[in-house]
Amino acid sequence: MLDLPVVAVVFNNSGWGAVHNSAVAMYPGAHTVEFARDHGGMGPLSSTDPMPDIERYAEASGGAGLRVSARAELADTLRHALQIARTERRQVLVNVIGRG
Repeated sequence: MLDLPVVAVVFNNSGWGAVHNSAVAMYPGAHTVEFARDHGGMGPLSSTDPMPDIERYAEASGGAGLRVSARAELADTLRHALQIARTERRQVLVNVIGRG
């Protein structure tokens, strides 16, 4: 490890909103709009569903991976992430599950 205790926070909405929004803006009458309406809001090639547990990548590299599934968990999880970075000198990835 690099002894670089960085805390990274990922807002994970299981998709690439910029790609989807650009496609819809450029081609408002195209298949993307219909597909998104019928499949939960993201066009083809914009959704990353099913999304892997990306916090596990940090763990596989010797860091710590934390997951937040509810807003009420966020503050405590961030405090825990900072504690890990400060005391254990490890990288921490916080995967915050949300909606776009």
